[in-house]
Amino acid sequence: MYLKKLSIQGFKSFARKTVIDFAPGITGVVGPNGSGKSNVSDAIKWVLGEQSMKNLRSKKSEDVIFSGSEKASKAGMAEVSLDLDNSKRIVPIDFTDVTITRRVYRSGESEYLLNGAKARLMDITEILSKSGFGRSTYTVIGQGLVDKLITQTAEERRELFQDASGVKHFYVKRDQALRKFKETKENIVRVADVLREIKPRLNSLERQQKEAEERKIISKNVVELQKRYYGSELLDIESLLEENENKFFSLEKEYKEVQAEVAIITQKLEQRTESLEKQELYSKEKDIENLELKIQSLQDKLFAQVRDSALNVEKKKYFSENLPRLEEELSQISVVVSEKESQIEKLKEKQSELKSELEKLIVLKSDLEKNVNKKIEPKDIIFSIKESLEKL
Repeated sequence: MYLKKLSIQGFKSFARKTVIDFAPGITGVVGPNGSGKSNVSDAIKWVLGEQSMKNLRSKKSEDVIFSGSEKASKAGMAEVSLDLDNSKRIVPIDFTDVTITRRVYRSGESEYLLNGAKARLMDITEILSKSGFGRSTYTVIGQGLVDKLITQTAEERRELFQDASGVKHFYVKRDQALRKFKETKENIVRVADVLREIKPRLNSLERQQKEAEERKIISKNVVELQKRYYGSELLDIESLLEENENKFFSLEKEYKEVQAEVAIITQKLEQRTESLEKQELYSKEKDIENLELKIQSLQDKLFAQVRDSALNVEKKKYFSENLPRLEEELSQISVVVSEKESQIEKLKEKQSELKSELEKLIVLKSDLEKNVNKKIEPKDIIFSIKESLEKL
């Protein structure tokens, strides 16, 4: 297994995406001071999970993101990808190439990816430890690092040997198991404390349980009694409801019968009133028409005689002799016309009275509908209506 390629974008001084290919053997990165050589080694350490900002020559995680320059604006995130050749399956995953990617955003969020899929740092660390590629199996020799190796403690050397021998992940799992065991032991102690606190209350709880069971039995009996009581009440109510429904249907039938009779009486009254009005009005109109014809005839005769008298002196003498008689006859006809007009007025008054009686019948009909609801005998109401009709 060897490092094939390193992709850097937005990390420290690398504003644009930069890809560095590594061939088998030794690869040297050279350049003037300040060209970013150290940032390449920082990128490798960072993508492999370095958490110490001091080792990355930074103060906080946001400092590893490109902060901008005169020629380029600042980046929103930093991303580094490390491609490893895994053709010999040293890394225990079924891929020929293994790509480890780390990203960090200005918001503080970060993520790891293994071959494009999101992963945890712990998963990546465990996989690399199994392949003998732990953080202590590689060394970045910086200024003063040789002195540090010489003065390294036994614990630090032991960790280096564990990484190199590939047993580091077992120690990691052991530490996790010990931590869980400690937490479980603490939980057991807390449970024991809780049990000691609860034990004095057991008698009280048992007594409360007994009382609760008794209340439950009493409540059940009360519910049963309520069911019986309300069941009996329901039967009585249903019986009363059925009786009232029968009464209602009977009254409704009587009401419809009375309503039908009232409709027949009203229809007959209207027909009778209309017939009387038509007959009397027709007779009076006919008399007036005849009188008007007579008046017209007399006027025609009078005008003819006047016209003839103007042409004939002798006829003038005759007209003078008969004029009083004609005037008297005309006066008599006028009297007759006046009498007929008086009769017409009386007929109109009679018509008004009939209309008033009709309105009374309508009121009687309304009272009838109200009285039906008040359970008044329909026969008495019909008898009253018939009496009113006979008076007409």
